[in-house]
Amino acid sequence: MYWDGIEQFSKCDHVVGIKISMLSRIDPKSWDINPIVIEAIHRTIKLFGVQRVAFASNAPVDAHNDDDDDASLSWPASRVLAAFDRITASAYTTTERSWLFADAAKRMYRCS
Repeated sequence: MYWDGIEQFSKCDHVVGIKISMLSRIDPKSWDINPIVIEAIHRTIKLFGVQRVAFASNAPVDAHNDDDDDASLSWPASRVLAAFDRITASAYTTTERSWLFADAAKRMYRCS
């Protein structure tokens, strides 16, 4: 049901894109290697296309820091960036990754 709704949402003419973020909420300790999270990333990209998906860290507002008692619960922007880089490295071309990491957000926020 969830993915059916996301698919319908992706087809709406007025939807300029979607931001992928807050993945640590799904699995605070190992979200960046969790197959469910990784599949959700790829599925979202497939539904919306690389030109309508922007990766986001939500840092510093939504980031635990390295001072947490349990370092595995930390998700600073550097960890988010490294995870997105690793997850997309072999699945997408350099041009597609440029859209995911910068160009889509620039377009969505009308920065270019």
